Amino acid sequence: MKKLKLILTTSAIIVAVVAAFALRENSRDCSGIKQYYYDGAHYKPAGQLGTDYLCIASHDTCTWFQDANYYLPCQIGTYKAMPGK
Repeated sequence: MKKLKLILTTSAIIVAVVAAFALRENSRDCSGIKQYYYDGAHYKPAGQLGTDYLCIASHDTCTWFQDANYYLPCQIGTYKAMPGK
């Protein structure tokens, strides 16, 4: 019985550690990097948060940043251009 308990406890710990790594969010701070928004076909410069655009709360990706040849998610939300921009 002790052996079974040890196996189950060890398995639970391993599953918890693997899940923590798999579900972690991008920890890179991209606030100081040029950001882009996706208009459905192309990535375009987003501008300055609060001046040129807002990120409205949602589960979408609001802005992206460029890393080598790829665009990676930066801010979470829905991109909304400020009026007149």
